[in-house]
Amino acid sequence: MRKLSAIPPVSSAELAYAYAVWGNAKLGRIPQSAVGGMGFDIDMEDERAVQRIALTDHPMNRAAIAVRDQFPEEKLMPLIARILAMSTMLNMPEAEAHIRLAPDGSGNEEMSEDFIDVAAVMPLNRKMAFNRSTFFKRVAAAHQDDD
Repeated sequence: MRKLSAIPPVSSAELAYAYAVWGNAKLGRIPQSAVGGMGFDIDMEDERAVQRIALTDHPMNRAAIAVRDQFPEEKLMPLIARILAMSTMLNMPEAEAHIRLAPDGSGNEEMSEDFIDVAAVMPLNRKMAFNRSTFFKRVAAAHQDDD
């Protein structure tokens, strides 16, 4: 079995910016290139045909394209993998202590810098996710260091 390459860390600033781009593109709040027509061809040798795999105009695809347009190619996979893993952690009950309403009265939410700092560098497991208990222990420890 082939061993998967480790997903390299990124800077907290890169992850925070990529997450903002991702979220705004998903919600259609920023102009972006169209997803329609993007895809790739697969040579189906056994069928002597070429099959086209095309992206649909789906919020996740728009978000990925928006991030791709903002970063060098080598940053794309690490950023998207970390955004997806961080998004999973944001849906956990433990995350509530690290999320607050934005002080600007917009109704938007903000996450703590510690949350982003940990997500930027913590290794991902084979499922391309963060270990839940370890992630929140590291966020809590980072928060203690801030006090």
